[in-house]
Amino acid sequence: LEDHLANLEYLLGSDFSVADLNVASVLSLGLAAKFDFSAYPNVQQWLGRCTARRSWQPDCLSHPSYTNGVYGANSSQIHVG
Repeated sequence: LEDHLANLEYLLGSDFSVADLNVASVLSLGLAAKFDFSAYPNVQQWLGRCTARRSWQPDCLSHPSYTNGVYGANSSQIHVG
């Protein structure tokens, strides 16, 4: 992954995709566990770009799609760490 991201902004090129969402969601567990990504600067920068996206921020969970049950839960049942 480190080598793959050497010349790319996102996994499939210059645009964020579902591939980024999938891999970043798994690697973000490393952030929660305080994993040191410094040995992987390309991954660290890419993960930072992914998690900095507006849609990744916890306040997006107050969107009506979450609070009216569209996703089967309300914002009090969804935890972003």
